Amino acid sequence: MNYFRVDSLGEKIRLLLKAKSLKQKDLAERLGIKPSSVNQWIKGTARPDNSRLAQIAKELGVTVDSLLSNENAQYEITTIGEEPTSNLVSSKLSDYERLQYELRIKELELEMERRVSVIQSELLVYKEKELAQQQKEIERQRALSPDQDAINK
Repeated sequence: MNYFRVDSLGEKIRLLLKAKSLKQKDLAERLGIKPSSVNQWIKGTARPDNSRLAQIAKELGVTVDSLLSNENAQYEITTIGEEPTSNLVSSKLSDYERLQYELRIKELELEMERRVSVIQSELLVYKEKELAQQQKEIERQRALSPDQDAINK
């Protein structure tokens, strides 16, 4: 699998159109605008109005955040025949943010392991106490019941 980074809004729109097998004019019709407007977005010579971004994102099956993000959204490229298609495969996090999240996940995993260990220790102590109580009950019942050897004689 090949991965590449996409930083421009126009390039994201172009790739998402290809991924959905849509043409620029299809998106323009759905948005009620001229195809030349979509073409200008893709070329980077114009930018869609902020009021239209939610509509564009909805038509392309993404969030407005992922559409606007310029923090290296990563796309997976696959080839069907001669036409490349793309799927968004990871979020827009920067390398620093990704490392922060990975570190936090490791911290949480360690905390969870520590808590599991504490619970296991507490369970072991509880079972030992329960076993000791059962042994005392068995001894108490033996003391209260007549000796089996004496009954059998």
